[in-house]
Amino acid sequence: MTRDPFTCSPEDDIEKALDAMERHQVRRVPVVDRRGELMGIISQADIATRGESTEKTAEVVEEISKPSTRAA
Repeated sequence: MTRDPFTCSPEDDIEKALDAMERHQVRRVPVVDRRGELMGIISQADIATRGESTEKTAEVVEEISKPSTRAA
C-alpha cells in the first residue's frame, strides 16, 4: 500500500492522470473530492479503452511497464 498516493480530482483533465501514471509508474490513480474522499479510480485500462490518443496511451503503457529504479 502506498503511504502518500498521488491523486486526481474529478475536475482534472485526463493528461494529469496520464502524467501521474508515467511519472510514478502506477497503473491506477485514485480520484478524490475536495475533502479527500475517494470517488473512484482511473486505471490504465480506462485510458486504453476510452482514451482518444493511441500514441499517448502507448507511451503511458511503455513508461509504466519499465523496470522501477526505486529501491526496495
